[in-house]
Amino acid sequence: MARSHTFKGISGKEYEYYLTSFDEVNHAPLRSGTYVVTVLCSSGPVFLYCREARCLREALLSESLPDQRKICRRLALYTRSDPDQDNKPARDAEVQDLMLYSRFGSGEAMRSDGGFGDQD
Repeated sequence: MARSHTFKGISGKEYEYYLTSFDEVNHAPLRSGTYVVTVLCSSGPVFLYCREARCLREALLSESLPDQRKICRRLALYTRSDPDQDNKPARDAEVQDLMLYSRFGSGEAMRSDGGFGDQD
C-alpha cells in the first residue's frame, strides 16, 4: 500500500497526504495540519471527509478514529502537517477545495435548479 496519496481539489490543485496508522494517532504531530478520512477500495482510497486542525494529535484523538476503524476496517487516515500554526485560512481553503471536489468530482458547476452540467 502506498504511504502517500495525492488528493485533487475542485480548483485543480493537488495536495499530497501521508498514510497514518490508526494505531499511531497518539503519536501524530503536535502541530497544525489537515487530515482526510477515506475508505480503501481496490481502485484506491475513496474520500469521505477532511478537516483542518490546529493540533493534529488532539483533533484525531477527539474524533475517536481508532474506535471508528474497529467498526469499519477499510477506513484509512491520511494527514498533512503545516508547521505554520497561524496558517488557518490556507488550511480552511484546502479543506473547502477538497470537499467541493469530492462533492462535485467532475468539476462541473451546479446549476441554479440543482442539476449539473447540461442535464435537463
